[in-house]
Amino acid sequence: MKDRAVAFHPFAYLAAFGLSGAMSGMLMCVNTLLMLDRGLSLAQVALGLSLLSITQVLLEVPSGMLGDLYGRKRIWMAAMLVRLCYLPLFLFASGPVLLAGYVCNGAGNALNSGALDAMYLENWLHTRGKETLARGTALQQAVQYGSQAVGALLGGCLSTMKLFRPYSANILACAALCTAGLLVAFFAIPADGAAHRARTGTLSLGSIASGFYVQARQTVRLAKASPLVLLCLLGILPYGFAGIGVEGYWQPRLLELLNGAQPGILLGIFSCTSMGGVIIGGFLADRLVRRAGTARARITLFLFVRMAMTALLAALAAALRVPLMLAFYIAYYLTLGMYACVDSVLVQSETPDEVRGTVMSTESLMQMTGAWLGTGAASLWLGNGSITGLWLLCAAVLAGGTALCLVPVWLLYRAKPAEKPLQNV
Repeated sequence: MKDRAVAFHPFAYLAAFGLSGAMSGMLMCVNTLLMLDRGLSLAQVALGLSLLSITQVLLEVPSGMLGDLYGRKRIWMAAMLVRLCYLPLFLFASGPVLLAGYVCNGAGNALNSGALDAMYLENWLHTRGKETLARGTALQQAVQYGSQAVGALLGGCLSTMKLFRPYSANILACAALCTAGLLVAFFAIPADGAAHRARTGTLSLGSIASGFYVQARQTVRLAKASPLVLLCLLGILPYGFAGIGVEGYWQPRLLELLNGAQPGILLGIFSCTSMGGVIIGGFLADRLVRRAGTARARITLFLFVRMAMTALLAALAAALRVPLMLAFYIAYYLTLGMYACVDSVLVQSETPDEVRGTVMSTESLMQMTGAWLGTGAASLWLGNGSITGLWLLCAAVLAGGTALCLVPVWLLYRAKPAEKPLQNV
């Protein structure tokens, strides 16, 4: 414990989160325009995004397992190296070869997802205790979303700079941020602790396959043994389904309410306030989680936040004026921030160190699967239906997911306190 306490520096992890988030925001704001300028058609851009998504889904859980088995710091640094490999492609190449960059981007996103998060939360848990875990999660959310917003703003400014090719300034700035992230990780973030070093095996196909099998078996065992983990895993897929409905279609709904008028600054207001709502929601959840001292109280908070999200989705669908839509939109993202924080506390406090990255990657995969299903449902629904009807459908799916969450709640209430085979700390 003393070794962990000496080695754990939260601000080094937060700096790495910030650099990664700023890099994502800086590319996100010009990604499609960049590819069109490099000679891709809109159909090829759509193909590239599909390749990115498929690659990330295929590697999401294996990357989490690799982090658990061979060290999360190594996996996160590998993600930064992969990003440094595809950025020159975006800088110099043109045409269909850029599709390889989408595949590398998906691989980098999968390697980045959950590796540093698991290491940060594990060390926070061991050095500062479960009672402050919500604060650590809220800080992480604030840095990630805040840096992404700042990166998007700076990316918009850099896109106006005239270098040898359009958007070159964005790519060069991303490369600098990526290099800085590698330096922070190498010098300021310690290697995984003794528990991880003891689990590290050889990098052979047989060893990796055996390790993956053990990780999968332990994760399934954890879900069966811990109603709290099962609660969060069951709730995440409907959450991903509902989230894509608002994220993907708030802009056309805003145009409908404006009756053809240009949205102008309203686009920026909606975007900024959504990120601000998530950040504030995380800190609000920190205060509420600390007051909810028992597992049952925190489960009640978890279910209450999900019901609030459902009600706000229905309210968004019913809003007929822009000020009302903005108010419900901000409140919705406030509850999203609260949900992410409460969910993290419930999962992290129950998950053993050996499978922490695997469990986090599994959650992420289920959320992406829900978003895929939501995108497919939206494309079918909007052929003849309305955006408001889609949001009501998302609210119904989220409500159904909340009802499904009552199964592990029932299991928890009937379980005996001694029945807890897996312990975290």
